[in-house]
Amino acid sequence: MRTTYPPIDDVDGWRAMAAERNAMIAAIVGARASEVPANVDEIHVDGVRVYVITPHDFPGDDPRVFLDIHGGAFVLGGGESCRIMGLRAVGLSRVRTWAVDYRMPPDHPYPAPLDDCLTAYRALLKDHQPRDIIVAGGSAGGNLAAALILRARDENLPLPAAVVLSTPEVDLT
Repeated sequence: MRTTYPPIDDVDGWRAMAAERNAMIAAIVGARASEVPANVDEIHVDGVRVYVITPHDFPGDDPRVFLDIHGGAFVLGGGESCRIMGLRAVGLSRVRTWAVDYRMPPDHPYPAPLDDCLTAYRALLKDHQPRDIIVAGGSAGGNLAAALILRARDENLPLPAAVVLSTPEVDLT
């Protein structure tokens, strides 16, 4: 596996690096995640792919939902890796989880990732009370989760019951 980042203007190099590392994530985390007893459905919310992952023993009338925003240095963790990390989140939370497969650079620079996360949050608000929603993210996902809350506040959206920031990437200076 490559140990250095490609030059900033090497779009194909960034895509190749992301594909290589996503395959590694899938291989390492995938085996354990596949043991999580849950159903995975892929939906599209205003063009944003979301994996809706429901534990087999989750009561159908339970309104709680966990909005999981994956990490990955803002350039990794999409596609199958997002699905796998969402399964991992379900294994820890034991509640229905929406894993947002947000768009990423190099093809979709900021604020596209944040826009996608906010789109998923808005969709949750249509069918869930804010008190039933927890927003969470780790690393780059922690940054996006914090930014989502600030943007939701600025847009006068109801805020979720809780926010979980796991080692958030918050100081980019």
